[in-house]
Amino acid sequence: ISLKEILGESENAQKIAQIVEDSYLKAANFHEGTIQLLHHLFADYGLVILDQDDTKLKRALIPQLKQEIFENTTIHSIANHIDYLNQNNYKVQANPRDINVFYLADNLRERIVLNEESHQYEVLNTDLSFSKAKLEKEIEKYPERFSPNVFLRGIYQELVLPNLAYIGGGGESSYWLELKEVFDAFQIPFPIIMVRNSVAYLDANSAKKRAKLGLSLQDIFSPIDNFLNDFVKRESSEELNLSEEKDDLTALFERVAQKMKVVEVNLEKTAMAELSKQIKSLDLLESKALKAEKRKQEQSLQQIRNVNAKLYPNGKLQERYSNFMELYVKYGSGFIDVLLAELDPFDKNLCVISFE
Repeated sequence: ISLKEILGESENAQKIAQIVEDSYLKAANFHEGTIQLLHHLFADYGLVILDQDDTKLKRALIPQLKQEIFENTTIHSIANHIDYLNQNNYKVQANPRDINVFYLADNLRERIVLNEESHQYEVLNTDLSFSKAKLEKEIEKYPERFSPNVFLRGIYQELVLPNLAYIGGGGESSYWLELKEVFDAFQIPFPIIMVRNSVAYLDANSAKKRAKLGLSLQDIFSPIDNFLNDFVKRESSEELNLSEEKDDLTALFERVAQKMKVVEVNLEKTAMAELSKQIKSLDLLESKALKAEKRKQEQSLQQIRNVNAKLYPNGKLQERYSNFMELYVKYGSGFIDVLLAELDPFDKNLCVISFE
């Protein structure tokens, strides 16, 4: 199925489909096509794109490439830190390899590994291999053929574009927090890590449903199952909570237990066991009453689920699931102006935008 078939026949759909077509079908490769797409979308906003595969930029990385390949700097500097994070239940975003550098050629990007038996540096899944001396010459002559992996990407970035702060999403920030020792080992200043703000949008229909149901933003970002139960209890005309009855029952059985204790010590335990059974019976009644009330309010509950699904499609954060073309088709390029006006990357809170 083609992109045009997915997007539809509207004017905005045809426009964004044409932009994608012009960007990628006329480009030499995916890399160039993506640059062209960004130029099309942000031509009016002063966007500057830095090509990190540029030979002049890669030349600045030569000392770090040699240090990483021949001294295994990353894994030596970070191994203990990774172990510490794992032991403390921190979700490690990436694990280093002995050599964290790829070799690039035409349609090729493969890892460089050291063959311990031959003492040759080999490019995986190829016949390419180098002695240490030849690989040093290759790095000096063709630095553009060497690509840092995820651990060295930050090193390269801060080397050519030093920053006071790095602003990224939650996952990116977590990954960067693994890299402090790596930066120290390469003697490159480590930037301040700041979590950017995130954005979610509600279309006009969902926004109206939210208002009609009296839902706050805090409500719709609460865990859906818990909130549905709370909503039913809040909206029900009947009392669904039996906590008072449970308290009364507990007080009654405690008195009974004390009387039974006088007769025989073991009877106290029998009385309290009976209390536990009765409490469970009341819990079951509460659950059945809640289910019955949910059936009465099913229409409202489904509307809440629909609003939640807009914000958490397939249970994922909207910004990690939805494609920008969805907004482009609905609102045209104007949605970019709205985002620029409303978003502040230094505000780490979630921004919810309703497009009318």
